[in-house]
Amino acid sequence: MSNIENENFRQDLSKDLIRQLSNIIDGNHVSRNDLKPIQFESDIFTAQFYIEWIFFSEYKDSRVAGGSYRGKRCNSISELENVTYQLDQRAKFDKELRTPFIQSLKKHGRTGILKSDQKYAINNFGEFSAQEVCQTCDGSCKTRCRSCGGNGKQRCSYCSGSGSVTQSRYNSNTRIYENYSSYCSNCGGSGNRNCSGCSGSGKVRCSNCQGHGYFIITRDIIAKAKPIYLLRTKSSLVNQELQDYLDNQSLNFIYRSIYFELHAQEASGDDKETFVYQGESVVSKQDFSVKSKVGLVPNKLAFPFINVFSFVPRICPATSNIPFNFVSIRPYKLRKFLISIL
Repeated sequence: MSNIENENFRQDLSKDLIRQLSNIIDGNHVSRNDLKPIQFESDIFTAQFYIEWIFFSEYKDSRVAGGSYRGKRCNSISELENVTYQLDQRAKFDKELRTPFIQSLKKHGRTGILKSDQKYAINNFGEFSAQEVCQTCDGSCKTRCRSCGGNGKQRCSYCSGSGSVTQSRYNSNTRIYENYSSYCSNCGGSGNRNCSGCSGSGKVRCSNCQGHGYFIITRDIIAKAKPIYLLRTKSSLVNQELQDYLDNQSLNFIYRSIYFELHAQEASGDDKETFVYQGESVVSKQDFSVKSKVGLVPNKLAFPFINVFSFVPRICPATSNIPFNFVSIRPYKLRKFLISIL
């Protein structure tokens, strides 16, 4: 006979749940004596945990103006893209490439569940480099000067582009100052000066590639595996509530609450491997009532480490009892004693 079928064991579970509830509600507008147990039920539920590992590749590019080749050299960006595609296909479909990772998961057994919360790098293909022509200057290293529009000249600021300036001199005969026109000494009478931005060339160093005319693209390509998991429970007591609750819990909580064993592993597609874990645990349901007070209408007891389902009561007369039910999950090992995590 399993522990869950033993009446003394069931009573201990009920007492433990009531004790925890009493500790939580005591002093929260009610006392522990206001809590009354009504009915207790417990059941072993089964669970299946499916982890589908999907294999793919990721790459990260670095782009350096005028840099040097790193890793394996590609003759063009087109060749680099072709290499990336071929290695992506290897990452997805090369089963020999993924074998060490699969064997590692098998070796971990039930603890493989805890690995299904992140992506893993399973092979680094290395770095591949190619040269990319700067699209701003088309590889010429220079672009048109914005200050002069590319003609290399700027209007003389001294004469405003006229080439001449008005000056005055003293006429000793008439004893007055007279204005006369003279060529601009700043621009030599041309009205223009060489552009200060490009020194008259009409071109400046390309700011995009810093005057190199090209970039070196270095791509680091890595084969990876990412998990998608699904948990399915089967309980004759509170199956839907249990399923909804576990769907919102962490992997660590699920792992601690249900004793899983690796049941099967098989390829579920050319780029996928599926691991199936089977387990059992105990779910307990405790119906209880709380003596209400005027103006206090509790609708849900929220506890951070246990699952609670409650009925929303109507406003009841003073000193009446409001029914609730309380559901808790306990880890359970097959043919082994119950281990409490609460």
